[in-house]
Amino acid sequence: KNKESNGGRFKDGFIEDAKALFRLVPLFSLIIPFVMAYNNMTTAFLTQGKKMDTNLFGWQMPAQMMQNVDPIAVVLTSVLVDTVLFPLLKRHNLMPSVLVRFCIGSLCGAASLLVALGVEYMVMAQPVFSVSIWWQIPQFWLIAAGEIFLISTSYEVAFTHSPGPLKAVASAFNLCFFSISNALSAVLFQVCSSWLPNFDAENPSEEAVSGAHYDYYYMVLVALCVFGALAS
Repeated sequence: KNKESNGGRFKDGFIEDAKALFRLVPLFSLIIPFVMAYNNMTTAFLTQGKKMDTNLFGWQMPAQMMQNVDPIAVVLTSVLVDTVLFPLLKRHNLMPSVLVRFCIGSLCGAASLLVALGVEYMVMAQPVFSVSIWWQIPQFWLIAAGEIFLISTSYEVAFTHSPGPLKAVASAFNLCFFSISNALSAVLFQVCSSWLPNFDAENPSEEAVSGAHYDYYYMVLVALCVFGALAS
């Protein structure tokens, strides 16, 4: 009834474009579980790394440096995906749809968290600072793979599936769901705070080591990523 053709004050084209834009919102919402998993690179993964052996040829590497694995893995994996995997799938008419790529990305997030869970059990089973931090590489790499399949696809959806006049608005909607994911990550971290005591590598306390249950936290996040994959 808001269309000019129905006596309203908005042009018919604008109304149709707005409808097309809002139909993309459910797709954008699918990024939430994965982004919540992704945010662990600077929280749970970092704390895990601080409990591990960071020796690199006699130099005690800061655990924060493991986050550099992510951009390196994104570059290397994206080259492989764009030059080998996707061209091969296109030749055989098997190129995955947007929803399938969203599903793969969420599953990569779940796989990363499962690997992190396994590493966490290794850390819990041995004295602090005895498990090599290089065991974290697979979980960072899997998160990077998830970015390629899910995050890049969300930008593709915002640009190619939105109406021409509202492409910038669609991109803003997409970014809005990143913000929502970050807020939900903070809420979840606070809710689970009793499992996640702060760890001080300079002065590790018994409570921070034996009283921590990051494994429970990872299980919750795995469930969220699996839900995201099923929703896709």
